[in-house]
Amino acid sequence: MTRAQYIRNATIAGSIVGIGMIPYTWLGQNTDVATAARLDIPLDHMIPFMSWTVLLYSWVYTQMFYPLFVIRGEDLFWRTVKAFVFIVTVDLLTYWIYPVTAAGFRPEYSDITVNHFADWGAKLTFYVDPPTNLFPSQHLSTALLACVTAWTAKPAWGKVILPLAVAISLSILTMKQHYIADGIAAGVLTFIAWWI
Repeated sequence: MTRAQYIRNATIAGSIVGIGMIPYTWLGQNTDVATAARLDIPLDHMIPFMSWTVLLYSWVYTQMFYPLFVIRGEDLFWRTVKAFVFIVTVDLLTYWIYPVTAAGFRPEYSDITVNHFADWGAKLTFYVDPPTNLFPSQHLSTALLACVTAWTAKPAWGKVILPLAVAISLSILTMKQHYIADGIAAGVLTFIAWWI
């Protein structure tokens, strides 16, 4: 890949993420948690909150750009772009039409005592990300799409990122940012986006 192609790809990827954050943030701040659904089941409550898993949860912010470094072909790049746009569009429409909240399920921001760096990271995550925009988990969809893309480009690259995708899938639960249903929906949505 030439330098010009890399710059173009990075610009396109950054633009999609940046543009997608505007409605994501607006929906998160304007969702009435009192009327939003909760999708918790007994198994969700059996999973403990572990603040240290914010270190795994936050990996998605670098992992989502991993395909930029492993994709060499134009076809795979545009397939990935289309899949990501599809996922973001479906997510935003779902957050708007069927809002889901983790209010009352995840710890309150004010209840987290900062004794360690991970506690501060969890508290920052809860401050920045309101307890809405849950179903499906865009966090997990992004991680899974990066993994599938890398694997398609070269299986060895997919194997490098697979453990991180698995760790992120567990951390959305241990951070209490998502329900099990959100993770399952994210997996199904990623499969559909890639297949289409």
